[in-house]
Amino acid sequence: MAANFEIPVLLVVFNRPDTALQVIRAIRKVKPSRLYIAADGPRVHKAGEAEICEETRQTVLNEIDWDCQVSTLFRETNMGCALGVSGAVTWFFEHEDMGIILEDDCLPSQSFFFFCEEMLKYHYHDERIMHISGSNSQLGHKRGDATYYFSRYAEVWGWATWKRAWKLFDFQMKDYNDFIANGFLRNNFSGAVEKRWKKNLDKVLSENPPSVWGYRWLYSTWKEGGLSITPNASLIKNIGFDERAVHTKSSDNVFSKIELEEISEIVHPKIMLPHLEADAFLTALRIHPPLMTRARLKMKHLLKTALAMF
Repeated sequence: MAANFEIPVLLVVFNRPDTALQVIRAIRKVKPSRLYIAADGPRVHKAGEAEICEETRQTVLNEIDWDCQVSTLFRETNMGCALGVSGAVTWFFEHEDMGIILEDDCLPSQSFFFFCEEMLKYHYHDERIMHISGSNSQLGHKRGDATYYFSRYAEVWGWATWKRAWKLFDFQMKDYNDFIANGFLRNNFSGAVEKRWKKNLDKVLSENPPSVWGYRWLYSTWKEGGLSITPNASLIKNIGFDERAVHTKSSDNVFSKIELEEISEIVHPKIMLPHLEADAFLTALRIHPPLMTRARLKMKHLLKTALAMF
């Protein structure tokens, strides 16, 4: 890896200095020449959060000991996860044409940076591709003979994209009714799964205030007919499965067991079409998690509720 990594990196942090430390130390190994750090403000109803947010920011800044341009977006008020993260990405692409985005619970392997750099440059002008994932949720199943495959799913645990793609981000989902009428869900998913995705997207659209941005970005890629790139190895490990997380609180989640991997070379796929088997597998995990997993999570919730009564 070159002494100065030329692809800009955005690190989004909040209130977890321990995980943020691991991520900035992984970034430190590649020494990006341009580093952006965004931090949401503390929630006023959370006692002590202002101090922990400040500790997180200082923890990250103290690790930057290489020659680089550092830009910060440190908010004083809390925007929430949806606006906080997506707003940080928008800020990032006000200054850059392409880049890597990491949140403070997404630990990258070293080859993640090399992989993103190659993908960003190789597919720079191909507007069919909107997203580069760093994570892989296939639980050990390799898809095809190449280093990566194409997917309809834009996974956001460590990812990269271009300004040209992010400008199509429709946070408000203002074209949602047309999207449904045009039949994307009907044409890409079976009846039961189509209904489940429709229910999920309806829920996202009705949120007030909004709490998620990932589904809104996924919707945007679907609306535009965009493809995502997924590596055949997981170059990201989510280290944020605990009670402090917004959406990944359960350590029993099957995705919490995915380990970090490295790749040594990049072989490009010969066909630019979504891998149907891979997407069907991920759909089954996301929409219909294994019965045992659902039962275990339900039992854990019931036990926690019962204990709270005493």
